[in-house]
Amino acid sequence: RERCKVIQLANINNCFLQPYPNPASTQVSVSVNLQQPMVIYSRIYNSMNMIVSQQQQNGATGFNTVTFGGIGNLPAGIYRIVVNYGQRECRGTFVKY
Repeated sequence: RERCKVIQLANINNCFLQPYPNPASTQVSVSVNLQQPMVIYSRIYNSMNMIVSQQQQNGATGFNTVTFGGIGNLPAGIYRIVVNYGQRECRGTFVKY
């Protein structure tokens, strides 16, 4: 006997980021495409899920570049970038060398 259930994802507004350059040494950027102007909130998390850098910027309609210029002081490792704008949350990972 089989049972099937329909599972709905709680947040369908997630998206994926492509950080560049990757790997990175002194700065890392991501592109965010906005349908209307709004504030972009950005954070970088280390492997222990601690925020190591955060910023916000006013975004314009269209493609916006979010750049973290201070990663040169971070230890080598894998980091996660999380960007929020409106109801969306976008994530990506990069390697700091």
